[in-house]
Amino acid sequence: MGALGDFNSLINSFKKKGKFDEEQTRVLGQYDKYYDDFEKEIDSLKPLTAKEHNLTKEDYKKLYDLIQNHTDKKLENFDKLYDSFNKGITETSLTADELYKWGRELSDFAPRVPGTYSMDKTNDYIEEKLQSFGIKTWKEPINFNGVFFHEWSFEITTPVGKKYISFPENNVGFGDVTADIVDIGRGFEEDYQNLKEDVKGKIALINLGTIPEHEGPCAERERYTILHLYDLAYAHGVAGLIGYFTDTPGNTIKLLEPGIKPIGGSNVWGPAEVGENHEFTIPVLNIGRPDAEEIKSFLAKGKVEGHLVIKGVRKVSTTNIVLGLLPGVEDRTLAVAAHSCTAFEGAVCDTIGVVGALGIAKHFSEIPVEQRKKSILFFFDSFHVWGNCCQTAISVIDRNKTLTDKLDALIWLDHIGDGKADSFKETAVSDNAVVWPLTALTQLKYKIPPVVLPKAQIWAVCVTGAFQRLGIPTITMQDMNDFTLTPEDTWDKFEPEVVYRDVLTHVDLTQGLLNLEVPRDTSAEPFGGCGTLFTDLSEPKYKEGEHYVPEKDYPLYIGGANGPIEIRYK
Repeated sequence: MGALGDFNSLINSFKKKGKFDEEQTRVLGQYDKYYDDFEKEIDSLKPLTAKEHNLTKEDYKKLYDLIQNHTDKKLENFDKLYDSFNKGITETSLTADELYKWGRELSDFAPRVPGTYSMDKTNDYIEEKLQSFGIKTWKEPINFNGVFFHEWSFEITTPVGKKYISFPENNVGFGDVTADIVDIGRGFEEDYQNLKEDVKGKIALINLGTIPEHEGPCAERERYTILHLYDLAYAHGVAGLIGYFTDTPGNTIKLLEPGIKPIGGSNVWGPAEVGENHEFTIPVLNIGRPDAEEIKSFLAKGKVEGHLVIKGVRKVSTTNIVLGLLPGVEDRTLAVAAHSCTAFEGAVCDTIGVVGALGIAKHFSEIPVEQRKKSILFFFDSFHVWGNCCQTAISVIDRNKTLTDKLDALIWLDHIGDGKADSFKETAVSDNAVVWPLTALTQLKYKIPPVVLPKAQIWAVCVTGAFQRLGIPTITMQDMNDFTLTPEDTWDKFEPEVVYRDVLTHVDLTQGLLNLEVPRDTSAEPFGGCGTLFTDLSEPKYKEGEHYVPEKDYPLYIGGANGPIEIRYK
């Protein structure tokens, strides 16, 4: 429940910033009302999620009443909500084995990097799956200024010769640097001021801390911390960076995903972004934490020289949004989406989301059209990890207005599970009279603790921001662990029955939203979150005579927590 406390701190930070419009004032007040005593009250419902407890309608009513007591809105009638999702999947052809098989097949394409053969194969796989369900599909391209890595390595040459397994950070520069290594600590300005030596022209070893330390500022529409650290390194003349995170298990590596615009540059410009395309010029490689500690031990004894290499190419490239439309009877639509790109194998982030969206597609494609009250628009985002998580959303909305103007809600399947039954799901929804209670009741049905926060208008997650600002309610059930965004995030750690549970939860939720009238939220700009960072539809163009040519696939890194990282070349 600590996540609630952390979020409450963010709320207080927003409040200190001053003026809000009427809708923002209402949303903040709503959250205060919901948060008061919520931890204590939701704890009282924990026995309902016990495996041995047989749920009754009265149990669902307790949860419904808890939510109603924490909102000024009149929620949708309880019986309507209860009936809507309980008519969901009394019969389905989906099986745990089939869903798990899809995850294995998607993992074979990893790492799924936009602009590479693997990403193209992934998009083809998703489209072919949708077509096999009888769903009409199409692709929509996004052009971007790509940064593609061909070779990279890091070694120390004195006092001993030793190579370290490394991986380039997102969208960084190229270089071949041989220089002394300097430990710059966290890499903030005070760290540079406390150094006894000049860092100009040298390789800096930098402690990047934890992922939340970098993503926190983006929640308040500020520059990602890692990009601020690049700015400082650039200003001090650092020739290259060797980074490590402190929240990685064992000696594995983590990759951060600071959002980059298709035309180049981040959410908030900084001096490390050079030239017309705002390119990051400093080469940055990440290594494991124990490896970094070993280098520190060498530094404690004297001079250490290192050799850092990153080679690659910058060019205009293309990736595709895969879309599908399953028609319904009424002139209303529900959107279901996931991102298909990955950092490494990417089981949590986000093979499980793709599997979930495909599971929804298969289940509802087998229901006669006259029993589907609304249409379902599916879209799969391949510009998420290596680009930015908003671009697909704003592009889909802009290019498909006849569909998106009729949207009732968005279900965003963003790392919906980590394959373990008892993992905590931090669920963000709009404070909507249907979406909020329906999501909580559906989670309870599957014995998932229904900690559902009405915070989507405050912290917009990824693609949800573009929909929230139009008043389209959104739902995101997120589940992350220490392996997320590392080579340890592998599909073999998932339990098939838990995958099945997490997918069926979303199938039932979809069924409820198809059956109910969902009121629109008031259109308003969310306070913050990664889903608010990008609104620019600009894309680069190919020069005359040039066209899309996919890059070769990256090697797949596996492991590192309990042994050496295995590198698999394709």
